Amino acid sequence: MKNRFPIFAGAVTLGLSLGFATRVISHRLDDGRIQPPLAESPAGSAHGAGLLPPSRQLAEEAPGLGKTAPERELLSSSSGASRWLHWVGAAESATLADLPRLARLSEGRPAAISMLVARWRELDPADLLRVVGEQANDPRFPTMELAQELLDEWVKSDPAAVAAAMRDSESAEIHRWRHRVAAAIFKKDVELGLELLSEWGFDSYAPSMDKVKEWARSDPRRAMEFTLAHPAGAATVAALEAIGQEWGKSDPAAALAFASQTSSVLGGKMANAVLTTWAKQDLEAAGAWLAENDPSTLRRLAPGFVEVWAGKDPDGALSWSQAFLEGANRTAAVASVVRSLVKQDQLRAANVVDNLPASPERSAAALAVASAWFPRWGETQPVPPEAINWLSKLDSDSLSKVLSSISWQWLQRDRAEIADFLTTPAAGMTDSTAYSLVGSELARHDPQSATAWLDAVPENRAEAAAKAVFQSWQNAQADKAMAWLEGLSDSTRDQALRRGAVAHLVLNDRSPQSAEAIPEALRPLAREIISTTHMSAEQRTALLKIFE
Repeated sequence: MKNRFPIFAGAVTLGLSLGFATRVISHRLDDGRIQPPLAESPAGSAHGAGLLPPSRQLAEEAPGLGKTAPERELLSSSSGASRWLHWVGAAESATLADLPRLARLSEGRPAAISMLVARWRELDPADLLRVVGEQANDPRFPTMELAQELLDEWVKSDPAAVAAAMRDSESAEIHRWRHRVAAAIFKKDVELGLELLSEWGFDSYAPSMDKVKEWARSDPRRAMEFTLAHPAGAATVAALEAIGQEWGKSDPAAALAFASQTSSVLGGKMANAVLTTWAKQDLEAAGAWLAENDPSTLRRLAPGFVEVWAGKDPDGALSWSQAFLEGANRTAAVASVVRSLVKQDQLRAANVVDNLPASPERSAAALAVASAWFPRWGETQPVPPEAINWLSKLDSDSLSKVLSSISWQWLQRDRAEIADFLTTPAAGMTDSTAYSLVGSELARHDPQSATAWLDAVPENRAEAAAKAVFQSWQNAQADKAMAWLEGLSDSTRDQALRRGAVAHLVLNDRSPQSAEAIPEALRPLAREIISTTHMSAEQRTALLKIFE
């Protein structure tokens, strides 16, 4: 380390002689560096300004500076070239007592910071961490720059020492760096990284698993045991799956035997990763192992196994799922088969759904097809006509679940198209969720087209659709909405529309003010709605009193 400064001094001198002394030194962070916590840089830093402010200003603002000869030379030197040579000498000869004053003098200049951190690391890196914590509230001390430079290099050379220093620190400023340090250590030392993530309570961080896979290949059992002993939320789940995949390649039977002794949810995730890896390598052997196990293991691991099977033989996987699984496990397995099949052939996947009886499995499978066939957020491609025709053939429960999932995206893509579909008899067999959504959006854009749409929707959904249309229309054009309501006829459909609109007036906020706005001719209907709608006795009494 001590040879660094003479070499650096020669490099600086050569650079200065070539005319680079007065250029601004840029500082580049490599992708692997520890990034600073999400906070602003300390106030008063002067990145991008001259090399140093005038010596008099520095001396006045930080009277402790200039205590040593190297510091006095830094303050008095006016030449950029000589100033940086003095920096090299000052950093090389600095003691622990000198370094905080030099750090303040550096004002966060990257090259100066690098020299000071190198010297600090040579003498006592833990002392620098302590100083950073103590000076955290001083806007003129380059806390962030020093901490980032120190931790970036220290993690690379001695992660255990960094972890120990941060564990011992009581500084809130140092604690702000814990997540980033633990993440950086994880990339170098998985065991220590997991230990820190668990100890410091970082449950939502899921790092890259490349190092975990390397760790698992050498001793998967040890890796599993250590990971289970240090739970760290998302990192633990991802690590167990990665270890399971590696162990599944080398000795899947042993891995599954280990997983079977772990009754927690984590054990299930690990076992599933092992079995799916095994199935990709040897489907027959993995299937034989699964078939010989107890019903509980079969139910727990079948969906993942079936998904791998479906990629090779969807018909066989589907038949097996329907024959050997029950309840939620069969539903999950059938959905897995269809998800795998839809990636290969959407029409074939849709046909599989057509041939399933109305059931939870069919609803789950229909969702898998619809999610691939209908537009996602931000997509602009039109809905294929065959997809709309396929929707019409679904049973009411499956169609309701599909519409609940895709209506908003479809509405943003093409309002008229989904509105037309909701006028079909098949759509009328679903619940009212989609009608409320589409009615509100149509009225917001064009109330006249919305009222025309109300005349076409199935009668059993007219009331729900009218309530949504009237609510959206009244918010924008109350007078016109009320005129439309009062002009409805006594036809069966118009009675349903009227009931929906009045229900909004009565039930919107269940306040006397809303009820008082209802015209006299509509008050008998309002009283009927109040009497038949679920609400507290106090609310019902208060609303009915308005119409006495």
